[in-house]
Amino acid sequence: MPVWLFTYHTKKLSKLASEVFIRTLQPIQRIDLAKEEYVLLKAIIFCNPACNNISDEGLKLLERESVHYSKTLLRYMQSIHGEAKGASRYGQVISIMEAMTYFAERGKEFHMVKMISKPGTRHYHYHSVNRVLHNIMEA
Repeated sequence: MPVWLFTYHTKKLSKLASEVFIRTLQPIQRIDLAKEEYVLLKAIIFCNPACNNISDEGLKLLERESVHYSKTLLRYMQSIHGEAKGASRYGQVISIMEAMTYFAERGKEFHMVKMISKPGTRHYHYHSVNRVLHNIMEA
């Protein structure tokens, strides 16, 4: 839900909504992430081999691609900023992955709360909660 629509209905942002819609961008803005850096960082994140329910072959493929994109990002930054400054910038960019992971978890929480709190009957809420809990346990 866009921030303006969320604030229109509730007149204020909850702490969770603020983290999902606003604070998510702060680490990226703080280090002034370039588009090229952002794209490579997203590729590294998408290729993170720390996933459940993936075959060993799939994990190896993800790890290989993650290393490939990591090296590409480092080489790109060193070509722009020089050897030492590029390596420092690389460390700075990689360090925001932790923040992005945190905000992704908060986004899941936000959507779970939204699914549970949809207007409807008590019967709907009971089944909605069960479905959400089932989805969480399967993830």
